[in-house]
Amino acid sequence: MKIKIIEITIDNTSRNITVNFTTPLGSGVGTWIGDPPIVDHQYEVEFDIEEVLIWNQTIKETEDKNVIINYDDQGMVLQGEIERVDSDGVIFVRLYSSLIMLETHKMKPLLPGTFVNIRPKRITLFPHDMYETGRLDIHHGQIDSALNELLVSKHGDRVVPDLSITQPKNLFSNVTYKEFIERMKRFKDELRYLHGQILLYPKETRSQIPEWTKFDIVFKQIRMLTSEYLLRLPINMLARCPYCQVEILQPFDNFSLLGLCQDFKVTKVYEGGREWHTDTPPRQRCKHALFATLFINLNNHIPDDLPIWSQELGLPGQGSLPLNSSPHIIVWPLIAQHTSAVIHTLPIARLDDPEPVHRYSAYFITYFANDVSNIDKMWVSEGVELGYRIPATSNIQIDLDLEKWIHAGRLFWINPKNKEQLIQKPVASFPYGNIQPQGWYRIAKNIKVDGPHFYDNDFIWQGKAPHHNESFSQTIE
Repeated sequence: MKIKIIEITIDNTSRNITVNFTTPLGSGVGTWIGDPPIVDHQYEVEFDIEEVLIWNQTIKETEDKNVIINYDDQGMVLQGEIERVDSDGVIFVRLYSSLIMLETHKMKPLLPGTFVNIRPKRITLFPHDMYETGRLDIHHGQIDSALNELLVSKHGDRVVPDLSITQPKNLFSNVTYKEFIERMKRFKDELRYLHGQILLYPKETRSQIPEWTKFDIVFKQIRMLTSEYLLRLPINMLARCPYCQVEILQPFDNFSLLGLCQDFKVTKVYEGGREWHTDTPPRQRCKHALFATLFINLNNHIPDDLPIWSQELGLPGQGSLPLNSSPHIIVWPLIAQHTSAVIHTLPIARLDDPEPVHRYSAYFITYFANDVSNIDKMWVSEGVELGYRIPATSNIQIDLDLEKWIHAGRLFWINPKNKEQLIQKPVASFPYGNIQPQGWYRIAKNIKVDGPHFYDNDFIWQGKAPHHNESFSQTIE
């Protein structure tokens, strides 16, 4: 957010810098981090609130839809719209052009779009140029409105957003996406530097040094960037429900494989947990949609376009990311009656192309259960998240023979020329039956590709595919 400095006060003892400032929304007072600013100069800053806010005390829900930044005899007043709610009490609130991360206690079950009024003890102002040489404000690039003639992109085609779908207001363009990556890199570099400085001090005194406070601020900025990333991704259609015809619309990174890195983990969106059940527009999901599985085919490319800071892939401590190269069926949902799946493909570009071009291929298989299905008797879960049963997608029976499930009336694909139509026959026209290579592979931390490896025979399903109206008597897992 752009502010103008009105007055500066420097405490002689602590050397803390307090600034009075104005914004397009009102005036305020806060603690300045960094070198003292200049009176009457304008700065791009991020706001930070270090305290844990308590509901109905320092943070309250409000019916007032105005964005406010003001100062009165009781202190600072901030008011904005919730954009994201995390399970650990963290919320992200939009204040005009700024997104501020807040930690809350005794969290209320609020939804994105709710306005909140905040009265913190103090706010911290974090100038963008403290760690960066250029401006960090997010601007909207010119979005290319050209659309491919066919819905399904071919290798080498330009990658463009689907403008027939409502896209986020702050949708990434090719330019702003790459600016975002540079922004993340600078924060990552600073975090690494501060961590090294902190380790030079004894453990018992580390929390008292200035680098400790700066580390916490930069860490919060990185967490805010990860939230911003998901909110600005293009919305893509993953599938169309065979039962109610609703389009399944979810964010997906068409620009690069960056979403697979440890910071962003965009794959969690599709796993059937909390993110899958988030229907904040422009996302869309119907009651029949269970979850989706993602497959990434590198098309013989080495993903050496990824920045060094993103190469922390996979789960913490593993240093590599296992991926499936070609689509396969997860069997357990489709042995219940009145369940089905829809397969679709989306393009992914590389960062080193001047304009986004289809280099890698993503395949989604989305699973559905009709209202009369007995899926509950077959359900296999990997865990529970906020009341959602996260479906099992690994170390379970899979089937590489997709055509078997087409014959059984279970598997559909989207018409390449008309996304409003699902196709199931003829099998001879099925476009995803022989995608190579089959198997799984790893992208190691040093961007070496290990694989493909064939699946363990113990997990390859050799049984039949029951017809859509039939069901096994019990789960196979």
